[in-house]
Amino acid sequence: MCTLATLNGQYLFNGSGTLFPPAFGLTSPATGTSAGFHIFNGDGTGTDFVTFSLNGIDQHVPSPVAITYTLNPDCTGTYSVPSASLNFDIFVAVDGSALTLIQTDPGASDSQGPQPRVGLSRRAE
Repeated sequence: MCTLATLNGQYLFNGSGTLFPPAFGLTSPATGTSAGFHIFNGDGTGTDFVTFSLNGIDQHVPSPVAITYTLNPDCTGTYSVPSASLNFDIFVAVDGSALTLIQTDPGASDSQGPQPRVGLSRRAE
């Protein structure tokens, strides 16, 4: 059974996908790629450190970026980057050791995973 605390620590990610208008203000399809890591705080909040490019051009994403997430008892949930209006469905290993995700925004075709946990949170409990 999962709770918000199941996601706790640093998780590496990378991915690529095709983006279609109107995603990111595009007027024609583009290839998007990303790499970085999530830090989940175990309480529904966290931060992302990310590099993102469109058709090979770095988009200079400021890091860190605030994230939010929900997690249901069956280990499914949502993950969002509110400042960029990005939304994903997530699927989490019951022990929190990894997750996968798929973007749910119109015009985006991106899935990533598995994303392994590579470190535990350093937050004071």
